[in-house]
Amino acid sequence: AYLQTTAHLLGKPALTVMVGERGVATSSDLLTISAGVQRVLAHLGMVSAPAPSSRAGVVLEAMELVMSPATGLWQPEVRAGQRVAAGEPLGMITDSFGSTIARVTAPASGVVLYVAVWPPIANGEGLVLLGLSS
Repeated sequence: AYLQTTAHLLGKPALTVMVGERGVATSSDLLTISAGVQRVLAHLGMVSAPAPSSRAGVVLEAMELVMSPATGLWQPEVRAGQRVAAGEPLGMITDSFGSTIARVTAPASGVVLYVAVWPPIANGEGLVLLGLSS
């Protein structure tokens, strides 16, 4: 997000791409990204080639990172790409014996862009990144 923020402050277009589950991109993911970048470049007038066709997309207006409220073992209940409603469970944090320390819920409705996949989590670490739209 640093590059995107810097570009925005300089009045320059920037594109952030998130792909795959656990950071692993499939061949299909790469084709989707390539076509998307070509569409953005065509829209901005940066290439003369026509934009590849696309299916209806979702415009995300903001992102919200849901932070861990406690230290413990993170057990996610959502996956990347899943839509959630405000208040819906995202997962829970337990102690090493399995007792629930905290339940984590969505602060707003959106689409899950990223889920932390490692169990040990510290208070204040990012758990879930939500994409928000109106």
